[in-house]
Amino acid sequence: MDKLTEYFRANESNNQAKTSAGEISYLLGILPANLKIQLMKFLHRDAIEKIEFLKDRPDLFYLNYLEKLNPMRFDIEENIFEKYQKCKEVYLILSGKIKNLDTGRHYDIGQMIG
Repeated sequence: MDKLTEYFRANESNNQAKTSAGEISYLLGILPANLKIQLMKFLHRDAIEKIEFLKDRPDLFYLNYLEKLNPMRFDIEENIFEKYQKCKEVYLILSGKIKNLDTGRHYDIGQMIG
C-alpha cells in the first residue's frame, strides 16, 4: 500500500498527468478489499476531509461508494444545473464559488466548509 500511495503522491507533486480512470479501475479490480479501501480513502482524502457526510464512515461504506465518486471541474460561468431539471446526480463541491441564478447570490464554498 505504501508503494501505491507513494506513486499517486509523486504524480500529484510532480504535476504529472493524473492517473487514468482505466488504471485506477484495474487496480481496484485486483486489490483485496482492505487495500482497496485504503487506496480509495487516499485518493478521495480531500473530499473525506472537507465534507462531513463522508467523514468517519465504516470501511464498507468507503468500499462501496467512494469508487462511484467522479471528480469534475467546471469553468467559470459554466452552468452545472438548470432550474426544473430532473436531478440525476449529486454534486459534492470541494472548492470554488457558486451563483444561484434566481437570487443572484454567490456562495464561496471555501468559506462554507473551511
